[in-house]
Amino acid sequence: MSDPIPQPPHAPHGPAGLVPFDCETIVRRLWDYVDGRLPPVPHAEVEAHLAACRQCPPHFAFAQRLRASISAAAPVVADDDAARLRARVRRALDEALRRGLEIDGTDETSGTDGRDPAEG
Repeated sequence: MSDPIPQPPHAPHGPAGLVPFDCETIVRRLWDYVDGRLPPVPHAEVEAHLAACRQCPPHFAFAQRLRASISAAAPVVADDDAARLRARVRRALDEALRRGLEIDGTDETSGTDGRDPAEG
């Protein structure tokens, strides 16, 4: 197992003077971390960095608050809403087919595209 990577002078340092991974690498993972999309190893690396770094935790806390605010404000689409939408689309398609029209505008009953052949 390797030792944590020494940080450049501008990076904050933990108690031993080392922070696992640099801040730039960790911040690039910020949204995937906040959204819970990081695989276990990168997730653990972010956790270790946040435990040792004095600069990054406020950025991650802000991202988590922003994500929570967006989630709270976004309309929730329930399964029954999606089912109702699917049913409406199916009814519209069935109605179009009942009237003898294909989705692309072709008239199924005459085999034409619905235009008057004399026009062109």
